[in-house]
Amino acid sequence: MKSLLNALWMLLVAALAAVLMLVPLSQAVADLAEEILVLIQSHIWFAAVFALLFVLSLLLMVLQFSGGKKSSMPRSVMLQSEEGEVRVSLNAIDILVRQSASQVKGVKEIKTSFFDLEDGLGVQIRAAVTAEHSIPELSTQVQKEVKEHVMNIAGVSIDEVRVLIETVATGGRSRSELR
Repeated sequence: MKSLLNALWMLLVAALAAVLMLVPLSQAVADLAEEILVLIQSHIWFAAVFALLFVLSLLLMVLQFSGGKKSSMPRSVMLQSEEGEVRVSLNAIDILVRQSASQVKGVKEIKTSFFDLEDGLGVQIRAAVTAEHSIPELSTQVQKEVKEHVMNIAGVSIDEVRVLIETVATGGRSRSELR
C-alpha cells in the first residue's frame, strides 16, 4: 500500500511539475493555470482536497524515513530452556542445513535461503544432483536429513524444507539447468 501511495504521489508531483514548467513557455498553459487558480479560489472544497494532499505528503514522508527498511526475517531463532534463553543464529542453522544436505549421496552443490512461516522457520534448498539417483527420493531424503540434523544439533525445528533441483549433473558436466 505504501508503494502504491508513493507511486501515485510521485506521478501527481511529476504532472504538476510538467505543467508548471510549461507556464513560462506557453501563453495557453499560463492562461489555463490562471483559470485553474480562479476556479480553486471560488470553491472552498478545494481547500479540503489540498489539506488532504498535504497530510498525505507528510504521512508519506514520515513513513519513508522512519526506521528504514526492516526485514521481516529474524536473524536468529530463540529457544527457551530452564536455565534461560538461547539464540541460534540463522548463519549457524544455515551451516547445519548445508552439512546435512551435502551428506546425502547424489547431492553435488546446494544454496540455501530461509523464509518465515506463521509458526516457525522454513528453508529453501536449491541443489545440483547427480543423474544416478531418483530425484523424488533424493529430495525426500534431503528434507528428512535437514530436519533431523538441525533439530538434533541446534534444537531448532525446521517446519518446512523446500527442495528445488536446479541442475542434474552427468559425470563432470551439467546436463540440464533450470532457472
